Amino acid sequence: MSTKGEPRSNVEVKARCADLDKARDAAAKAGAEFARIERQRDTYFRCNDGRLKLRQIETESGSRAEMIFYRRADAGGPRVSRYSLKKVRFLNLKRRWLGLTRGITVEVVKTRELWLWRGVRIHLDKVKRLGNFLELEAVVRDIGDEEEARHRCEFIAERLEIRDEDQIETSYSDLIAERGNR
Repeated sequence: MSTKGEPRSNVEVKARCADLDKARDAAAKAGAEFARIERQRDTYFRCNDGRLKLRQIETESGSRAEMIFYRRADAGGPRVSRYSLKKVRFLNLKRRWLGLTRGITVEVVKTRELWLWRGVRIHLDKVKRLGNFLELEAVVRDIGDEEEARHRCEFIAERLEIRDEDQIETSYSDLIAERGNR
């Protein structure tokens, strides 16, 4: 699929989180700043090479939508994701058209609490049907290079006490698809 958004990359870590309050306190103690709460609905479409999703975002200040195409290895620890973003107008029309032409594979509904620390986005996620998670994303262009982005993710992961056994290698969409309609 050809994407029109500027290609970007980030380093990310995703893990199950038994205690979001503890993670929130650790983020604040590490110097992270609270940014906002977002309610997100990610609709995933069939895609042969990577992942394609339509993200609807609602915040106190309004709503927006964006298409996100990305490729990422399913691996634990800090991993690189290559992606493109494109703002979406006519959300319902776009969703219907993509659903008809590509097919919807799964939807992920979550409430995301966003914190920021030195170019790293800390997401405290409550994912419907899955539970609580913590995700770190360091956008490479905002930090300077991939190695520094990886280092910052590792540093803040340590401060947030993310254990190796809690890290997940797949996306929320994969976890929901694995569960089926249970």
